[in-house]
Amino acid sequence: MKTNGFTPDGFLTWWTCAERTHIEECRSRLEAIKMAGVMPETRRPIACLRDAVDEVVGTKHVMVRSLANANGLQVTAEQKGADQNHYTGQMVFHLQSDGVRVQSLNGPLPWSLTQKINEKYEAAYLYYAAASVGRILRAAACIRLSGVGVRPGGGVYWVHGDSLPQWMQVRDAVVRAATRGRTEVFVIEHQLTTEAAKAVYSGLHQEVEAEIGDILKDLGAAGKRACQSRQDQATLLLEKIEKYEAILSQDLESLRNKAEAARASAHTAALLAVTATS
Repeated sequence: MKTNGFTPDGFLTWWTCAERTHIEECRSRLEAIKMAGVMPETRRPIACLRDAVDEVVGTKHVMVRSLANANGLQVTAEQKGADQNHYTGQMVFHLQSDGVRVQSLNGPLPWSLTQKINEKYEAAYLYYAAASVGRILRAAACIRLSGVGVRPGGGVYWVHGDSLPQWMQVRDAVVRAATRGRTEVFVIEHQLTTEAAKAVYSGLHQEVEAEIGDILKDLGAAGKRACQSRQDQATLLLEKIEKYEAILSQDLESLRNKAEAARASAHTAALLAVTATS
């Protein structure tokens, strides 16, 4: 892709995210460019309701419990006593097709409470908050497009220039799905100079060390499926290292050896987990 008179070897990217982004519109746009896999799993309505209830009426003096049909929540007030605690049902929140119905168990409730609960539930169920959009963009940049973070603590990422057209499609998808506030994705294209290559290698090294730490953490206590998942994670890490050997024209043997050792450890742990359950 020709840009500003040259073909970029890579680009730096970072972003600021809208307060709200419509989930289904975002999903539809990402599916159209075969990027829906970067989206988090769809949250269950009851989980969204719990967030709304916790935010509006939650305190340390109330308990929020699911109903038997898992389609509503009851709020119960707790009053601690010297000999025994006392519990009083306050209200029940029922999920319905048109929103949340609030049922009082202890006197009348202000209409504003029903309104607030429905607003918070709708925000949690229909929209992504800014942090969720940030995670989508990071997954697209670092997992699907094999980018690496180049700023300690994250926030700025380097991606190979060949992926620029796909990244611009991802950017357009999340930008157009924003409904409150604006999402802005910034891109600086560049040639891979010696200094730039050092920064990219440093980011890759930090990522490999962090991922290996995640793979090996509590590996001995992990079950068979968890061990297999970590083995797959190590395989993907090895593939990424191989890509960067070509990008940087550099032998990354030390990183490869560490990733291969982590994969071997996960494989051994998976075999031991099978033996332990047989």
